[in-house]
Amino acid sequence: MPDLEPHSLLFGYRYAYPGPQQWAWQNRLPLGEISSIYGEGGTGKSLLALQLAAHIAVGRDLFGQPLRRMPAYVIALEDSADEVIRRVYGIVRGMGYDPAEAFPINQVGPFAGLGVLTRGPYDPALFTASIDTLPTTTPTWGSVKLIVDQFFNAGISCLPFDPQAPPGSRGLLIIDNIALAFDVDENSKREVKEVLRFVRDMAKELDVTVVLIAHPSKASMRDGTNFGGSVQWSNGVRQRVTLAWPKGEDGHAPIGTARHLSFDKSNYGPKGESIEIEYHEGYFVHRETADGSASSADRIAEHIVAVVERAKRAGVNLSPSPHAGKTYLPTFAMRAEDAPRAKRTEYERAFNRLLDSGRLTTEEYGAAKKPSYRVIIRATEKK
Repeated sequence: MPDLEPHSLLFGYRYAYPGPQQWAWQNRLPLGEISSIYGEGGTGKSLLALQLAAHIAVGRDLFGQPLRRMPAYVIALEDSADEVIRRVYGIVRGMGYDPAEAFPINQVGPFAGLGVLTRGPYDPALFTASIDTLPTTTPTWGSVKLIVDQFFNAGISCLPFDPQAPPGSRGLLIIDNIALAFDVDENSKREVKEVLRFVRDMAKELDVTVVLIAHPSKASMRDGTNFGGSVQWSNGVRQRVTLAWPKGEDGHAPIGTARHLSFDKSNYGPKGESIEIEYHEGYFVHRETADGSASSADRIAEHIVAVVERAKRAGVNLSPSPHAGKTYLPTFAMRAEDAPRAKRTEYERAFNRLLDSGRLTTEEYGAAKKPSYRVIIRATEKK
């Protein structure tokens, strides 16, 4: 019999409020939970999974919503190493990085928190079932778990220590895809429940947030439910996202660069939200910025660079430290007359992205025994 006593809440006692729901991707990916992304073959769900992981690894906003920076690991059971590398190069270029700077030789680059396990000569099943036995983990999962655990140990060491880090913030783990990872009858409620129990236990043990990548069934694409197999695949996750081609006037989905990203199930965030994105040179961009116009985050970043250049000409030293008061670069930039209207946190995110990308850097100045630091434009960025 299971011991249920630790889970029995007796409200004659006072329980500490755990705080609001934490997010890996604001309002779209709850921290410490299981979410799923469904997409028809060819829509780019594996690319979207890699892009989400890359943005998480450097803390870059995605489609207008902030992300929690943490290590991100993708188990890409369907794709070869060459295919993954091509996709990652397209993603980092889309994010504004030079691949040589993103992945420097013998140095820790901005994407040190991104890892991928690709297809290989091994059985991809992590969890299996048969008619005669209960579902169970496979030898492959034993090896994968060791690799993933070591990665998160190394990746988390690259980030500032947070003694109050919430559950699930050790990293993001993406499993692409469930058809290969889970050798079970996807229409069996019992077997699917066992799979999701395994994923929940694994997420808790590794202290990670999990995203499952999957194909919807043809029937679900026709009726708009957009998932496959047992309804437990939907019931057992906290967030379910669908990537699809937008429907044309005739009701059919044209094959092109446009995509529709809908949040069909959301236990904690806004329900029924959807955004339009577009595939552009190996990278998904928000449709509002796909025409080449700058997004709000891009405008803020360009404004910060311009402020640094003007400050240099005026002989003003701008500090990277929040304790510098009025000369702290994000504060100084947002107070300029031509500053885009935004919160200080948005300016700080843009500033941190510029540092991560190497576009801005810092240098010492002043007395050698007690130097100060100022922000400068990296030499290769100067015109």
